[in-house]
Amino acid sequence: LLSNLWSVSTERYMEDSMQVAVTAALVAATVGQVNMKRMELTMRLTCGVAAAASVLVFQEYITVGSLSGWDMRITDSYLVVSRLIGLAAVFSATSTIATVKRKRYVLTIILFAGLALSLARGALVFGVVVTGVFMTLGVLLRPRRIENMSDLARNFLSKLATTGIILLLISLVIWGAMRVERTRRLFGLIFVDRDAGFSGRLGIWSTSWANISRRMMFGYGIGSSGIMSGGSETSYPHNVILQIWLDGGIIPALATIAMLLLPYYALCLAIRLPDSRIDSSWLPYLAAYSFQFLDYMKSTNSYTARDLFLLELFALNALSSARRCLTNRD
Repeated sequence: LLSNLWSVSTERYMEDSMQVAVTAALVAATVGQVNMKRMELTMRLTCGVAAAASVLVFQEYITVGSLSGWDMRITDSYLVVSRLIGLAAVFSATSTIATVKRKRYVLTIILFAGLALSLARGALVFGVVVTGVFMTLGVLLRPRRIENMSDLARNFLSKLATTGIILLLISLVIWGAMRVERTRRLFGLIFVDRDAGFSGRLGIWSTSWANISRRMMFGYGIGSSGIMSGGSETSYPHNVILQIWLDGGIIPALATIAMLLLPYYALCLAIRLPDSRIDSSWLPYLAAYSFQFLDYMKSTNSYTARDLFLLELFALNALSSARRCLTNRD
């Protein structure tokens, strides 16, 4: 918003300014209201909606009668659908570290099946990678003090089961996605003709960076990123950092980078606690935020990033709660 004081904006500056103001106000109002109970309820509702979206994806394939992926009604909105399903799938899968409820495993399978058939590439890759990394991290950061053989056996079986879940999810998701002709062909472009596979994003990012280099310090003013990245008012750089850098310059860009990395700094502080004996209640929230963070690095308008910043609040609150619990216990 402050970039309006030092840069000339284009026609859309009022619309983008309003979106930034609303997002900031919403996040600020949420800060004092966030607690673990409300966070869990929010994510349960998200998983429920995502499960319904997955069922609609299944129904679409049944209606079409093939796995071609070309005649789908969800084609126009598949990025939104896949991001929702991917977010819920990551949260549900990583939640299995802290719970053994059968319903959670069933939900995870449904969500990852929906993600595999959602026609998305980015959400699919991010979902698989983030799930694998955070489930492994959850195993490694389990409490290290084992008092008897029963605890030792339980810890070993837990690690073995978690590793099996990771391999099963990754295998099934990749196998399912490759059954869809459209997804298989688009993935093939990445490995066979990388320029063609990334042509859209690479063109936007290269144009964005070229314009950033011309006005690196102050940017072009809020609302200018569409013109400066894709030559259209309705376009955007498909990268939250590039978009803010184009509009506001280097100071807002660095501030945004620092803010987005804050949950990982909080994680480092938590890991440094004695014996790393911190529970894993924070893990699904940080995993969900990481998935969304990666998605905003390759698509989506940053001025509508309410979900990204709210998930960051969730991750920070979960880490803070875990640290407080450990401090009180010690």
